[in-house]
Amino acid sequence: MLEELLGRELGEALVRLERAGFRPEVKVTVAPKGQAAERQRVVRLRPLPEMRVELLVVYDAVSLPGNANCWGAV
Repeated sequence: MLEELLGRELGEALVRLERAGFRPEVKVTVAPKGQAAERQRVVRLRPLPEMRVELLVVYDAVSLPGNANCWGAV
């Protein structure tokens, strides 16, 4: 189930995890050339004890104006 959440927006991933009985813990990062944007996408999930899951999310650079080359051309 966890692999299905990679690349999903944070809100969707949180809902799915909580419905499945997990307790998500979120850590946020920004791509080296990125900046804060509205959308956050899940880039890593790490199972923890006691039904906890650590989610590493990155701000979605595609939604940043003028930052088209952060992860490739848009």
